[in-house]
Amino acid sequence: MKLETLHLRILSAIVLAPLTLWCIVYGKQPFMVMMGAAIAFSIQEWFGMVSREKDNICVRFGVGALYIMGCCTAFIAVRQHFGDHGTGLVLGLLFSVWATDTGAYIAGKTIGGPKMAPTISPNKT
Repeated sequence: MKLETLHLRILSAIVLAPLTLWCIVYGKQPFMVMMGAAIAFSIQEWFGMVSREKDNICVRFGVGALYIMGCCTAFIAVRQHFGDHGTGLVLGLLFSVWATDTGAYIAGKTIGGPKMAPTISPNKT
């Protein structure tokens, strides 16, 4: 990953992490708007990745969109159904994902290793 890309990711995390946390804790409309934006952005990203493929493109579009919608619906259901406990569950999930992603990134950069899938993601070890 280029240094400029890393700086952009860090800057976006500094801006978006507090906003995301606020939306989850506050709930109601800000949470639903955030989730709507997350769904739209995720599906757009998925379609961008799949459009490069040649075989079974309709299946890939549909399955990916359903998967994204299912995950986001579960995220919303946990936050809404369990009330204050739902807030803690969603925050716990989010912090777990952030911690494991950060740990994997740091371990990959310091330890390295063989490339996992060089054609899909050339920098992942």
